[in-house]
Amino acid sequence: GSDSLQHQGESLARQRSAELVMLRAREALPGADAVVVMGDLNTFEDRLGATYTALLKASQGDFADVRDLGPEPDAGRSGSSWEGWETNSYCRQIKGDQRYDQMLVSRGVRVLRTAVPEERFQ
Repeated sequence: GSDSLQHQGESLARQRSAELVMLRAREALPGADAVVVMGDLNTFEDRLGATYTALLKASQGDFADVRDLGPEPDAGRSGSSWEGWETNSYCRQIKGDQRYDQMLVSRGVRVLRTAVPEERFQ
């Protein structure tokens, strides 16, 4: 139905956005000490998802996930960067750990460690 087409369109839009982000990041490489791409990139399914795959493919090997470059100790959230509202069917409490926020760095950047801290605003 239309929901399926809308979802496919949104997924394709996220993939194209990922490609554009990485194109701009690659354009910034010449002359830069380091380039960092990070944010809420809506990489549903994390490493298995189409958006994450598009990010890495478009990086053409010039960028790496910080999780692959240094230890990732558990800081209270495992690797999850998504919480959601408890009433939402996609919340962490129901779906389990999910990571929608990513950080990619240009090759040659030394990552000492990376973690998602368990902190909440009061």
